[in-house]
Amino acid sequence: MNESRVLNIKSVLKEFLLSSSGVLIPVNLIFLFVPVLRYFSYETAVLNGVLITLLSGLLYFKHSSEDVGRAAFIKQVLLSLLVPAFLYLIFHLLRGDCSFISGLKYYLLFTVTAPVVGAGIAALVLLTGLKYKKAFFLIIFILLLFNWVIDFYLYPQFYLYNSIFTFYPGVIYDEFIPVKEKMIFYRLGIVAVSLALVILEQKMREEAMMKRFWWGMIIMIAVPALSWSVSNSAGLINMKNAMTREFRDSIITAHFFILSEEKLSPTERYLVAVSHEIYYNQLAEQYGVEPKRTLESIIFKDIASKKRHLGVENADVAKPWQGVAFTTRGNLENTLKHELAHLFTAEFGWGPFKVAAWFDPGLIEGSATAGDGFIGGYDIDEFMSAVQNSKYKVDPLDIFPGFSFFDVNPSLAYALSGSLSRFLIEKYGKVKFREYHATGDAETVYGKPVEDLLAGWAKETEGVQSDITPEILDFFLERQPLTRKSCPRYFAETMTEAAKLISAKKYREAAEVYGSILNSNDSFDAFSGRTAALVLAGDVNEALAGLRAYRVDGRSYSIRTRYQLLLFRVATLTGDTALARKADLWLSNGKQPAFITAGHSFAALLLKHGQNPFLYNTMPPDERLRLASRLAEETGDTSAFEEAVDLAYRLLLPFSPSPGLKRYIDGLTPTGKLKLCTVMARANEPAAVTEILATVDQKTLPFARERLKYRIFKAVFEK
Repeated sequence: MNESRVLNIKSVLKEFLLSSSGVLIPVNLIFLFVPVLRYFSYETAVLNGVLITLLSGLLYFKHSSEDVGRAAFIKQVLLSLLVPAFLYLIFHLLRGDCSFISGLKYYLLFTVTAPVVGAGIAALVLLTGLKYKKAFFLIIFILLLFNWVIDFYLYPQFYLYNSIFTFYPGVIYDEFIPVKEKMIFYRLGIVAVSLALVILEQKMREEAMMKRFWWGMIIMIAVPALSWSVSNSAGLINMKNAMTREFRDSIITAHFFILSEEKLSPTERYLVAVSHEIYYNQLAEQYGVEPKRTLESIIFKDIASKKRHLGVENADVAKPWQGVAFTTRGNLENTLKHELAHLFTAEFGWGPFKVAAWFDPGLIEGSATAGDGFIGGYDIDEFMSAVQNSKYKVDPLDIFPGFSFFDVNPSLAYALSGSLSRFLIEKYGKVKFREYHATGDAETVYGKPVEDLLAGWAKETEGVQSDITPEILDFFLERQPLTRKSCPRYFAETMTEAAKLISAKKYREAAEVYGSILNSNDSFDAFSGRTAALVLAGDVNEALAGLRAYRVDGRSYSIRTRYQLLLFRVATLTGDTALARKADLWLSNGKQPAFITAGHSFAALLLKHGQNPFLYNTMPPDERLRLASRLAEETGDTSAFEEAVDLAYRLLLPFSPSPGLKRYIDGLTPTGKLKLCTVMARANEPAAVTEILATVDQKTLPFARERLKYRIFKAVFEK
């Protein structure tokens, strides 16, 4: 009797371990302690969807033969769907970290539908009558799971639709992933096809084997062909010719074919063309190679258009193997050289994607950042010298090489990888660096381990002269990477929801949404948003009470500074002049970055002239430009001139200096003058650009990138 019980227990345990739940429970327990995956959100739903698709297909072979088996299949499937959701719900209740409900939309779309897809693939294999059905199922599953590689390789977009995992949004820097209609209809289409395959297989079980086989073969051929046709017409894949059909301008230079979504003025066309060629020559010198083909540069009108076409919003990108760089017109001066650098490194890239060996992100981005040379406008070596002589000092082995690149602040990851890559190029030569980039084997290429190379870099970098203060570093290095953020998808979604409410002038509702984030995530961005929403709702005293209660002791210098900016504005609006004066003293202590000082000065000017800075920030861009220009004309205040030019520069607004170009030249800082040069070039005013440049002393420009821009403009406009 006891032996029988032991055998029964062993049998039950074996059955459990081989069941879908026996796989899903340990896998999801691991997920719960992995960054990003520990939250019930997009990534959790996708990975569980992939796993359940596989398990459901294998279960279908076992349980689809009769009614009792089908009931067992449905029971197993329901259990497999409940297991991940139940585990995450329990841990959510224990941790109380973010909204479980927010993750349900992903789970319902990507995971709950997965068993039907798995059963559909299995049904197709059964329909053909192939002998090794599980082996063929796995082959089809793997082919479907990885067919995104073809789309990613051949087409411009970074977003991906896939019958197994449904949707991948693009690069990791876009944190909010909305569930859109196209995504829903695509998934429902996949489910409908899968369900049709299950029904067809059930109906044809009594048919002759050859008839079943040919039906299966025809479907295997027809479905992918139909899928490609539908994907093309529905915008699931984005052909380059279709994407650029409506682009309004093109430029051909010695080494580039440039396409612009917007029509450029003759002056801007010439500036863009020359900038490309100057960068080409600099990069060819940096790496010691030249691309063997004409490079393509595609310039979108704004980030919204880039997001629509590529699936990428918060970063400009490149596809080195295609020889194409994608940028936005308003950000061209800051990102073009970096993206072109990726096209140069393709000449000594690894594999079909022409990137660093084994897709090492530190080498991929480090080599391009070395070619560009800047981070946040500063020289990368000066930036890293400041880092290594501050509280932010890092062990380079914690970041480079490898995928730890994604586990640190993005600015730090790019700067360190770029500075180290530049060090290797300058210290050991271009040929060795190209070989290292292609193989990833530092010890073989350089004859010494990575640790020794990094030690040499650290010693040299710490001795570089840098004027970047610890306070300025705070503004760059405060931001956490996606892997270290708490509830990143939920937070980004909620912040987007609140911003939409602000746009709709539902200020009190926006304040409540921001407040809901503060309950689970002590984010200063959420606190700042709530304060602004309260002011806009007319609850200025409540906003001030919130500021008085908020504790910034021990927070970073950048957060304390942003707090003082809020405090000054709200205190001034409430008439608390003593508190406003105290905040103003903090903001005038000489430690602030130029953009903080400029923003504070303009806010003070708005308040002095009866304008609410919070309301100003909600105005349409053209209204803000008109107000800033009027204040510049009436007051002659430098901050108003700077604000007007900055708006025209960043947002590509039509701009005519009033009350005259000379007044603007006299009222602007050197940085503002360079921005005005770009604005005037866009407006096809080359004489104005030349006049402005004559008043700029390169030595007074605070950023290394600005000094490069100055030299380019001199080369273009002072021939």
